[in-house]
Amino acid sequence: MKQLNYKVGVKILIGLGIFIRLYQYLVCRSFYHDEALLARNINDLSFPELTSVLEFNQAAPFGFLWLTKAIVNVAGDQEYSFRLIPLLAGIASIFVFYKIIQYFFNSSFRLIALAFFILNNHLVFYSISFKQYGIDVFIGLLITWAFLKVLNEEHTQKEFFVWTFIGASLVYFSQPSIFFLASGGLVLTFSFLGKKNFPQFKNLTLSGSIWIASFLFYFFFFLRPNLSNDFLQNYHTQYYMPLSFWKAESWSWYIDSFTNLFSNPTDIHFKTLGVIFGFLGIIFGLLKNDKKYFLLLLPILFAFGASAFEKYSTIPRLMLFATPAFIIFLVKGLEFVYQKLDPIIPKFSFPITLILCGILLLQSFLNSAIHQIAKPKRVENIKALLSYIESEKQPNDVLYLYFHSEAQFGYYKNKYELANLEIIQGKNPYDELWESDFEALKNKGRVWVLMTHYKRLDGTLDNQIYTEKMNTFCLKTAEKNEAGGVVLLYNCSSK
Repeated sequence: MKQLNYKVGVKILIGLGIFIRLYQYLVCRSFYHDEALLARNINDLSFPELTSVLEFNQAAPFGFLWLTKAIVNVAGDQEYSFRLIPLLAGIASIFVFYKIIQYFFNSSFRLIALAFFILNNHLVFYSISFKQYGIDVFIGLLITWAFLKVLNEEHTQKEFFVWTFIGASLVYFSQPSIFFLASGGLVLTFSFLGKKNFPQFKNLTLSGSIWIASFLFYFFFFLRPNLSNDFLQNYHTQYYMPLSFWKAESWSWYIDSFTNLFSNPTDIHFKTLGVIFGFLGIIFGLLKNDKKYFLLLLPILFAFGASAFEKYSTIPRLMLFATPAFIIFLVKGLEFVYQKLDPIIPKFSFPITLILCGILLLQSFLNSAIHQIAKPKRVENIKALLSYIESEKQPNDVLYLYFHSEAQFGYYKNKYELANLEIIQGKNPYDELWESDFEALKNKGRVWVLMTHYKRLDGTLDNQIYTEKMNTFCLKTAEKNEAGGVVLLYNCSSK
């Protein structure tokens, strides 16, 4: 009966995880800023051009871009086409993660770990976003699972080399894949040498050489040009690990950057509690000296090491691949507490553990399984704003386009009847001359002001600042607010 209940629980959780992701996918929300820019690269560039530096300061592995472009060419230019690969990767990740946790937990704690994974709001979001971060998670899980199988099961030479060439190809689909390949290669090296299994070590040496050659080819011919992009380098400066370990502020960066990953992307609302159990799990794995725990931890450490040389950013979305490892360490910490409580208070040890799990899971459950089903998440919902302009516009209307809205507007403009609008492109709000935009709007009659992605890096909300400016010489006659966006209609003939 207990085994039957476990199997039912697994099916319910996996079914819920698939439903949440499919439901959000079918909602077909607007592309947000970065999605729109990447989609425009797919539409504007050829297959060969997608292997070089992308337009609009975007970067993504060309294997992922090629697959997407092929789907768009077949299925058409629509959000569903662009988001199909992330969706499939997000769903497949659930199954691979379940395979992995069987190496770490008994049935009860497998269910707990699986619940943390399928309800993680960031994993859900990037399963239905046209960005590469969900693919990073899937490929990281796939490589980890392969190494776990090699560590724990006998493999033929043929199977070993099949995985070798799969690994070599994955670097073209996911940049963090090299962290997982390097980690697995290192762990297997110690394992084979420790057991004096020299034939397998010889196979591993050949495999590692192929992985390194494949990555170096990708790095020097495709990735390195993006690393010289000044905009991207400056944007990620604060996410590069400082090497000045003798300074107090550096240690503050180390601690904050690592522990903050428990809230984003691990999606633990009570971060301090998550950090406590997560570190308990890490310490448990290190003290146990079990190689499978090093397979989880090393890719994260390699990513931080690469960030020290400004080759990889530790911004949360780029660290999404670390989420499965953090979940496993977190649940391992909970299991450790249960094991310590059980001899002392056997009747209450598991209920206490479940209560702790409930506290840590509650916010994720409310967000992913309740709130976003009742009210699907929308980010910078420009489609609703353009639809409103399309239905209410009049001849000779003017559309003032906020600078950062151009990303989405450039993708969607031909999907709405906006041809008879005079469009004025706003200046960059970081430019000292941005206020001169308003002079061009005076005495223009009916003026639409479209704004999305209006929050600056310092927290300034331009939708408030621009509204105040417009109110000094125009009369506002209509306003429509959507998630992360607003459109305002002004009469600027004379106030």
